[in-house]
Amino acid sequence: MILGENTKKPVIKYPCLWTYKMIGNDVEKMIDTVEMVIVDRAYEIIPSNVSKNNKYFSLSLKINLNDDNERQFIFETLQNAEHIKIVL
Repeated sequence: MILGENTKKPVIKYPCLWTYKMIGNDVEKMIDTVEMVIVDRAYEIIPSNVSKNNKYFSLSLKINLNDDNERQFIFETLQNAEHIKIVL
């Protein structure tokens, strides 16, 4: 990823490996959501942190993306999912 000249928007060269960081309160339902969004594609889910009182969990989703529309679609779909509170 390289910042374009005279702009703050990064220039992303596709295809590329992209990582989404998700935070939610039910790991199984978060994984189920990913499985519904990403069909017939390889991806990796990596457990990350757990909050102090085990209320929130974070997962990293790594996937190869082909274009910006695909990246944005996955981001928005995960962001609107019931059991995922934050997507970075």
